[in-house]
Formats: sequence, structure tokens, C-alpha cells
Amino acid sequence: MKKTIKKVIIPFIDEVNQNGRKYTKESLKQLVESFKEKQKEEQVFGELYDNRVNDYTIINLSRIALETTNVFIEKNKLIGEIRLLDTPYGNASKKIIDKLELRPRTIGQVDNTTKEITITKLIAFDLIDKNTDSFKKQDEETKKQDKETEIIL
Repeated sequence: MKKTIKKVIIPFIDEVNQNGRKYTKESLKQLVESFKEKQKEEQVFGELYDNRVNDYTIINLSRIALETTNVFIEKNKLIGEIRLLDTPYGNASKKIIDKLELRPRTIGQVDNTTKEITITKLIAFDLIDKNTDSFKKQDEETKKQDKETEIIL
């Protein structure tokens, strides 16, 4: 059985974050519902995400690192439960999990005045490295493994 890891996705509800965005409790409830609907149809996979190499709207199968198994609001925070997968990027994530943040990848709008987010579509929950230097080093190692590994889903 794979270990489930609990990660904070959005640490502050109803406050403007470092990206200048504000997630309201209503928008996060909508995100939780979107997750539940998506989960009924398919597993919700995510990547060890690097926006330098990704098309934001498409999940890159070669970079899949995790499956999100649950999302909920607890004590004014959005929490996600994930399982790291036995893929090259999943294995890389296991080595640096304490340096990674779980973030939603969504399509929506930002109100320019209030900075509030309106989410129209959930794409994935991805792991993003807080420290880009450790990400780059691990990413180089993982890319070498990718050439040697065929991923079958």
C-alpha cells in the first residue's frame, strides 16, 4: 500500500497570496466540488510541475508524479491528500517532498479589483519546488532516467 501524504494546497483563504490572488471560501468549495466530479470520471494525476516545459492546459504524461486522492477545507486551509507514484518524477519527488508545495492548476479568472479567483476548470494538482536550485538538479537526473524508462499507464 502506498503512503498517503497530506499537503496544504492553499494556506490562507480570503487573503491575497504572494501571487496577488485571493481564494475565497466559495471558490475553494467550487474547487473541491470540481475535484470530486473529476475523480468520478478518472484518477486525478499531477506532475512535478515546471512551467518552463509545460503547456499549462495539458497534463504531460512523462512528468506525472502523483495521484490526488482527496481534497478538503480544514481550519481555513485547502488540504490535499496525495500518493506519490512509482514513475521517474514520482520517485524524484519522494527525495525532495519536504521542499515541494502542492498547488492547483486551474483555468479561471482573476477579478482585477478584488483579486478574487473564479475557477472554471480543474486541470490537476501539481507539486512545485519552493527552491528552484534543488528542482533543477533533481530534474536533470530525472531527465536522464526518462530516456531509459518507458512509462506505461
